Amino acid sequence: MNYKIDLTIITITFNNENELLETYNSVEKLIIDYGVNHIIINGGSKLKNISKFQSYIIQEKDTGIYNALNKGVNKVKTNNLMFLHSGDIIYDIGALLNLFNLKKNKSLDLIIAKTRIGINSENKIRYHSSKFWRPWMLKFHCQPPHLATIYSTSLYLAFEFNEYLFIISDFYMFKNFFS
Repeated sequence: MNYKIDLTIITITFNNENELLETYNSVEKLIIDYGVNHIIINGGSKLKNISKFQSYIIQEKDTGIYNALNKGVNKVKTNNLMFLHSGDIIYDIGALLNLFNLKKNKSLDLIIAKTRIGINSENKIRYHSSKFWRPWMLKFHCQPPHLATIYSTSLYLAFEFNEYLFIISDFYMFKNFFS
């Protein structure tokens, strides 16, 4: 085992076990070699391959994405967390380790990176970069890539996702953190 990383990755899923397995395979090395905790919140039917996962698994109905994220955040015992939804993949573990160490060495509350997003079956890729993003852009409802962010868990002591905002609760999360 390499050095331990004080990080929990939260993955939410709903009847999406094939993509969940892809996500898990991308973080398994982090779990085994670096002691990263992994929480899976499954709001759909029971997972068939549950023995495959070296993760803390919550399998119960939820009322949506933000309810599932709140359940995950409430189970985090590390000082840092990040979100990686079912079907999302960490392509470069070295980049994640560098990002984590930069956050730790500079004592940052959060650190934002860039995301590479597959658009369709033709393997077209879209980049969602934080390079040019600045907090003032929140005034224009422009948010950074939340799935490429490592957060200090302490930020969530006074914040909970609003489950009634459906698709923009993560925007209000950033607005809260940067206010």
